Amino acid sequence: MRLSEYLHQLHTLLQYHRSSGVTHYPRDEGTERFIRAASGDRLPLHLADGEEYVAKESFPRPSVSKEMKEGSTDVDAVLAALVEEVAVCRACSLSHHRLVARAGKGGRSGVRLMIVGDWRRCGSDTAIPDSVLFGVEEDRMVARMLEAIHLPLESVYISNVIKCVVPETHQPAADHIRTCSSYLQRQITLLEPECICAMGLVAARALVGGSLSLSQLRGRLHSIVVGEGRQISVMATYHPSFLLKNPEMKRAAWVDLQGIGRRLKLLP
Repeated sequence: MRLSEYLHQLHTLLQYHRSSGVTHYPRDEGTERFIRAASGDRLPLHLADGEEYVAKESFPRPSVSKEMKEGSTDVDAVLAALVEEVAVCRACSLSHHRLVARAGKGGRSGVRLMIVGDWRRCGSDTAIPDSVLFGVEEDRMVARMLEAIHLPLESVYISNVIKCVVPETHQPAADHIRTCSSYLQRQITLLEPECICAMGLVAARALVGGSLSLSQLRGRLHSIVVGEGRQISVMATYHPSFLLKNPEMKRAAWVDLQGIGRRLKLLP
């Protein structure tokens, strides 16, 4: 892992902890042993008895607290902090070319479905409304999809793997996706949706992994584990921009959408 990626993940983890009310970590023998093992004993610890230190990136990712799950106010605060992080993120070279940053939009408490795309492309001279995540026509198609399975927008959160809105001339690379995926992981852990719809190959592979094609991944529910072992279903399907250019594939996308509707018990 490059130093910039390490520092980015460390920063985002500490921000998450701080927004959750964690500010210090106690020193004990078990924690010291864990840090030495994770770092290959390369990080000497010179701490006086009772002294405290800040957590390293090698600590396990924290789960969302019970209080945060029960109260939407804390969830709102954490999501708001994440939006601010995304707005000033400089963890990868893609940030030098972005037009604006978009963390996501939608419901925050009781999210049943999370929709994940790849990234927002835009002409350099095109206005970028705050509410648009995939594109004007693409977002309208997503709204029609949700209406078709009787799922209100208030129960949906929409985001992209890449949070930077970039010109069409700049194609994100694999290292950009890896660097930015920590934001997506935190959103999923925080919101804990019942199901995730991965739209497009980039989103599908970022969530499910592997090297299968989208045609091999779609049409069935996959499962990922977040937080304290909770399993979340993932359905891969085509991105709205692809469907707009290839309307003959809408029938296949409808099959995937019906699978989501049945998973959420919205369709028979």
